Amino acid sequence: MLQKNKIHHQYTMDNEPLNSIDSCVYLGVTVNSRLRWNQHIDQISAAVNRMLGFLRRTLYRCPQHLKERKYKAVVRPKLEYCSNVWDPHQQKYIDKLEMTKRRAARFVKNIPFRRSKLPVSVSAMVADLGWEPLQTRRLHSRLTMMYKITNGLVEVPQEYHPVPRPQNSARGHPRQFQRFQPTVDAFKYAFLPRTIPAWNALPQAVAEADSLDIFKRHLQF
Repeated sequence: MLQKNKIHHQYTMDNEPLNSIDSCVYLGVTVNSRLRWNQHIDQISAAVNRMLGFLRRTLYRCPQHLKERKYKAVVRPKLEYCSNVWDPHQQKYIDKLEMTKRRAARFVKNIPFRRSKLPVSVSAMVADLGWEPLQTRRLHSRLTMMYKITNGLVEVPQEYHPVPRPQNSARGHPRQFQRFQPTVDAFKYAFLPRTIPAWNALPQAVAEADSLDIFKRHLQF
């Protein structure tokens, strides 16, 4: 098997060499040189856990509905910021993000983290709160962004729009798009290749919703 040789290029500015780095933060998202999102997920998970600790100490005596409102207004947005870009496909990172939600459920329900004599079902607490999985919310967010792109609600150059499928080949709704056949994970799990199959599987009434609000209601977002 032939091994590909990596090409290393020394970039300069004013004849001064620039140092290479493994990762950087761009608009609040940590991007690494291998186009993987593990570092970003680790960082936001740690930040959310610190915030939950602060809220637990500060809002200990507050009623449950105020704690839940605080979680939805301050904590959950940190877990979902720009998730259309970094939405993980590996189960270990999906579980890591869900674990932060389970800690948030303990905070809202005022259940301590230390071990107690009585068994505590965090899954039952999450179900009682009616919180859907973060993975589902990220999927809905990607589908919502696809709706915005295809309906001209966001400024995306036309060359980056998904390509419609030929009408005679579409078995579902007429607004389906051609799927990609990527071989590299960095592209295989990028926004368009990953979202198009989910979009094509939508019922026609959802894909052709007259407004963004109607589309979100159909998704139960």
